[in-house]
Amino acid sequence: MLNPIMRYTNFKASGCSAYASAWCRPVSASPFWSGGLSRQQYRAMMRVQSRHLIYDYCRDPKRDHSLTPECWR
Repeated sequence: MLNPIMRYTNFKASGCSAYASAWCRPVSASPFWSGGLSRQQYRAMMRVQSRHLIYDYCRDPKRDHSLTPECWR
């Protein structure tokens, strides 16, 4: 039996299936619509990344980034 490398606690996800009707508009839990992360949220994200991020495909020079618009910034 394999040991899990990650666990989620109190994880909540919302969204629409690929086949949902056009009226399905899930509420975004992301601060994307509010203009970005607050300073405190950004620091927390950087702290977690520095401790836990193993691979960042956006920084992989061997990867074709034409299909990953999230990496274009």
